[in-house]
Amino acid sequence: MSTTADSPLRIDEVVPGVHVIETTFWGKPLCLYLFRGERTLLCDTGVAGMPGELYLPALEKMGLGYDVLKEVNP
Repeated sequence: MSTTADSPLRIDEVVPGVHVIETTFWGKPLCLYLFRGERTLLCDTGVAGMPGELYLPALEKMGLGYDVLKEVNP
């Protein structure tokens, strides 16, 4: 099972500028970390091919677009 629209998606700002994006991927928990400041960094703990499945819905839920990312750290 991969992440789809029916997978849970939770986004929490744990401290100002640091967001944890939690979901499931292949039936297992997955966390991504989004750091916002002068630049925006997404720390990806997943696998290739996830942007369309996870990043974009999470960014949209936060009112952001993919273009906000200056770096993605796989």
